[in-house]
Amino acid sequence: MEVNLQELLLKHPGIFYISTKGSTQTVLLRESYSKGCLIDPNPIYNVRRKMLDLMENARSDSVWMS
Repeated sequence: MEVNLQELLLKHPGIFYISTKGSTQTVLLRESYSKGCLIDPNPIYNVRRKMLDLMENARSDSVWMS
């Protein structure tokens, strides 16, 4: 499977920052991780994480009640 790296990076602007200064392109992660854990989470990340937890709890509760 052929993957176009630039296309992949542009599809995820919330994850990557792309700087095109002159003819040099630099790619940076917007968030930093240490041992798989987000160091300084964006407030939106926290809200998304809580929403996902609520959805998973609701799904497991509905399976348990069935």
